[in-house]
Amino acid sequence: MGKKVLAVDFDSQANLTICFGVENIGELENTIGHLMMAMIDDAKLPSKKRYIKEKDGVDFIPSSIYLSVVDAKLRLEMGAEKMLYGHSGVSGYGGHEHRGYADVH
Repeated sequence: MGKKVLAVDFDSQANLTICFGVENIGELENTIGHLMMAMIDDAKLPSKKRYIKEKDGVDFIPSSIYLSVVDAKLRLEMGAEKMLYGHSGVSGYGGHEHRGYADVH
């Protein structure tokens, strides 16, 4: 098949991140929230190695409560969601987008 999957935790409570065994979530410096904020602020994005983590052969981008800060900023800045659409800087993962939640057991 040759395709890879990237799991992205878009939950400010970081449930998926916790499922991957990440501890001290509040201390993470490279989460989806930090990545999104850098994009909003037109700041330089870190290398993929800094924000894409791997656990048991699955690549994922962790989350933290910082995502709530991004959410608040997006609500204040009109059109920010259009700016983020399609500019995640993440490529090479299957080519399909899924917006929703999946049960992780």
